[in-house]
Amino acid sequence: MELMKIRDMLLVGFPEIFLGLLFGYKLLRKELQRKGLFHIIFSTIFILSIAAIVRNYFKDIVTITLINTMSYFIAYKIILKFNIRQAVFAAAISMFTIVLAENATLLPTLSALGTKNFFDTRIIGSIPTRLMQFMFLLFIIHFKINFEKSAIFKGNWKYLSRAQRITVTLFLFLSIVTIDFACNYTELVIKNYINHQPISISITKIMIENIIFMLVALILLNRTIYYEDFKDFALKTPIELFQMMLKKSNQEDMKQYKALLDKYMNEGKEEKK
Repeated sequence: MELMKIRDMLLVGFPEIFLGLLFGYKLLRKELQRKGLFHIIFSTIFILSIAAIVRNYFKDIVTITLINTMSYFIAYKIILKFNIRQAVFAAAISMFTIVLAENATLLPTLSALGTKNFFDTRIIGSIPTRLMQFMFLLFIIHFKINFEKSAIFKGNWKYLSRAQRITVTLFLFLSIVTIDFACNYTELVIKNYINHQPISISITKIMIENIIFMLVALILLNRTIYYEDFKDFALKTPIELFQMMLKKSNQEDMKQYKALLDKYMNEGKEEKK
């Protein structure tokens, strides 16, 4: 792995990490306040510093990426104050989106650069990847995808059902395997590019298969998380559901509930008469 200059790390690495952290943060926190933004910036500097050190000792993309994922976990856990499961989920999904964006844009970017040295034009070459990361972020904001209240990531581990524990564990392993696949593909393409070898049809097929696999994995994980929450909700008794609503409601909401109950009770009395 070619070592990055300080300028490149700031102009390429900082936006990449910042967008990655922001993506994970927005999935698990609805509101982004000034204090949260400061913590994200501080976390970005922390992860960028770790990445700079790691690149001095390791050369393969897979090892560097996995270690960087651990630094994301530390930032989410210690700086952003996530619990362990939230930090694991956020770190994995942050890196997941980064490698997905890189996989989707790497081959077209290298083809557009032609004979130019990718590392000399790293800042320009990273623009499509950053734009795709930004699109991912806009997607979850627009569709209001958020797991802040999900029991899978928020509740106490000992109170989770067996199915919920399996879901969390499978998510972790699937994320790591997917990231590993994506990084191996990236390393293969870059080595071919450095050695001036033509991009074969098989590599193009691997790119397409990788992107499809990652998208399918992301969709299935998303649906599974929602399913577990829905199942937990659906199995509760009416009184348990009502108690949950009361705990999460303000006084105005409770007044509306009371009005609806009074109306329902009055209608029942009239029907009996």
